[in-house]
Amino acid sequence: MLEVQRGPPLHVELRQGDGWELSQFLCAGESGVIGGNTRLFMDGQQASTTHTVSEAAGEEVPAAGGAKRPLAASPGGSAGPSSSGDGDAAKRQRRASDGAVPSSGGVAAAAAAAAAGGATAAQQQQQQQGSDPLDRVPDAPMHLMRVRGIPSWANEGMLGVKLADLVRGKLLWALVSNYMVDAAWLLSACPDLQQAEHLLVVHGEHSDWTLGQMRRDVAHLGGRCVLHAPPLPIQWGTHHSKAFILQYQHGVRVIIFTANAIYPDCNNKSQGLWWQDFPPKDEHSAQTSQFEQELAGYLRELKLPPAEAGTALRLLAAHDFSAARGHIIASVPGYHTGAALHCWGHMRLRAALNKEPAWAGAFRGAPLAAQFSSMGSLDDRWLNDEFKASMAAGRCELAAGGFGAGRLGMPPPGSQGLQLVWTSGSEVRNSLEGWAAGNSIPGPCKNVEKPFLQTHYRSWGGEVCGRQRAMPHVKTYLRYRVVQPAAGAAGAAGAAAAAGGDAGGAAAGAAGPAVEVAWMYVGSHNLSKAAWGALQKQGSQMMVRSYELGILLTPACEAAYRASRWHGFSCTSTQPLPAEGGCGEAAAGAAAAAAGGAAPASAVRFTQWRRGAPQEAAAAADGVLRVPLPIAYRLPPAQYPPGERPWTVDGAWQGLDALGFDRDASPSCHYGALEHMEWGEVVERARRRSG
Repeated sequence: MLEVQRGPPLHVELRQGDGWELSQFLCAGESGVIGGNTRLFMDGQQASTTHTVSEAAGEEVPAAGGAKRPLAASPGGSAGPSSSGDGDAAKRQRRASDGAVPSSGGVAAAAAAAAAGGATAAQQQQQQQGSDPLDRVPDAPMHLMRVRGIPSWANEGMLGVKLADLVRGKLLWALVSNYMVDAAWLLSACPDLQQAEHLLVVHGEHSDWTLGQMRRDVAHLGGRCVLHAPPLPIQWGTHHSKAFILQYQHGVRVIIFTANAIYPDCNNKSQGLWWQDFPPKDEHSAQTSQFEQELAGYLRELKLPPAEAGTALRLLAAHDFSAARGHIIASVPGYHTGAALHCWGHMRLRAALNKEPAWAGAFRGAPLAAQFSSMGSLDDRWLNDEFKASMAAGRCELAAGGFGAGRLGMPPPGSQGLQLVWTSGSEVRNSLEGWAAGNSIPGPCKNVEKPFLQTHYRSWGGEVCGRQRAMPHVKTYLRYRVVQPAAGAAGAAGAAAAAGGDAGGAAAGAAGPAVEVAWMYVGSHNLSKAAWGALQKQGSQMMVRSYELGILLTPACEAAYRASRWHGFSCTSTQPLPAEGGCGEAAAGAAAAAAGGAAPASAVRFTQWRRGAPQEAAAAADGVLRVPLPIAYRLPPAQYPPGERPWTVDGAWQGLDALGFDRDASPSCHYGALEHMEWGEVVERARRRSG
């Protein structure tokens, strides 16, 4: 690239459908990835005719070819509407990470100073921080990752967050944790990682080829990058956790998600993520917190090199995690006894649920749903007794006149009580990746086709969030209840889904009963004993094979977060702090209940988001704050259509897929792609390599 004399940064936004694919500040001579195989290159003050280019001060600027475009004013001084589609109220309210950074109007002021020729490096840094794409994401407990090739509405707001929007800015220290790591792709997708002062990659790669390729891909980082594979003391275990821990100048960002660090996982599949920013401790901070202890305990079990372990643990000890928006649910390999019995796997889930304030009595005996992308060798006793007992843990309010709290209790036996959301063969065949998507859903026939499982299976669907063709790699576990059944809703939803297209997805997503969710887990755990652990020796010992990491979301945690002084804190935004107690008295009351452990945590409730509904939490007339969660499959989950059968990775599947391949000729595309490539290009390269 030729050297270009750089003037003041320009605010650039690319509009595609109803959403904004690119929103950032670029100087002349800089480029930005805008999706697909396209890059925007700034030449002076011009860009291609498909882009709106504006000075941050708000003037019109000619696009390529001399045409002028009117600029639609948006909050924060940038052009274009909020990507959430819900207007100003849907913007994510963020706390400025540094009191010296301008808040209201600060970005525009800094840009104006830059245009006048008087901008300092610090002002330009502030300006770039002020364009944080997360400021336009609704303040939700969990999000879905962006998927290419689906309707634009299905990537709006909390439905379509990009890793690059989260892993950005000046990074002092970064931990990348994953199972599969295509380092070349990761650095192309999150380019700011290359500038991190120190990068620690904790991975599960063990083949000579992948390890050698990863070392070559990070060689240019020199001593700033350390690779570490945690020990696997028990056969068949893996390091499967998927997370980032990012240190900024003014805080730490923790990201827990469900995708491998490879192109197809982060572009073509349905994935979930959770993140939260945490400030440094101050004189009002507690010495430690449960979340800090949970995360530090997990990091110790990774057996990091001593220098790396010391840095990581000191970093956690220096920051305030008291307002964490969930509970860490982790697994580490070993034979756990005594106090450690309740620290890992499904026994950790059981313990966390049992410590929560009582749920509404309507959740007593409510059904459970488990959705996952890989299945181990299960038996009826483990699934329907041991594991289901952990998912069924917790207390509920007693009926009027009762005293104290009862148990939520086990759901009904069979498929009415436990539904397993597992992709069907037709869903894989018709997906964005065709048969190749099934390679990332590794359920062999010997595991999937066990007779006792068949009545539990439910289809993925994905129409609720426009993800019918984006195969699930997300893993979610939850307890729910139907609030308001809708007559004939299931049939209407099925017909709309069969019609296909955006309209069909919209109708199917909106149809169906209203659903309330007691709690939800999202993370790396698949449905296996290796991941969740299995009790041994009359329940006195837990055997776990793999490293896993997830987050448990509960109404009490959400209420405590919203009522805390750190609600809205951000490491990368300059938006002002929302008013203290910004969630209102409802969340404050639930927070008090969570702290006291006696009163019910009913002032905040989780609901399943449906298309057309706001993505932001909303307080109702009854004083309850209802917080929507983007759960992509229908609740209750839908049964397979007649003739459908569950996907098996080694099964005999006939016919051509959506890309024109039969099952045996479908190319493997896990490694070797870069973020700017279109999926068709990736597939063609893989096809040529396979001969």
